[in-house]
Amino acid sequence: MAKSLKERILAHIVSEIPDELALCEFDCPMEDCAEDNWKECGNRLKMVEAIQSSRAKDERTA
Repeated sequence: MAKSLKERILAHIVSEIPDELALCEFDCPMEDCAEDNWKECGNRLKMVEAIQSSRAKDERTA
């Protein structure tokens, strides 16, 4: 089925945010982080750990 013009335009404008970055994009009060701060951010690291744990659990039950 052919995509509408609106769907094609939105596909170029709006992209999905990986789960690992969603916390940074939507819930972090910082507007911009230096790479060093981002790598060591406790909130981001906790989120990544939780996501990885959830995915590992899903793989064990699949």
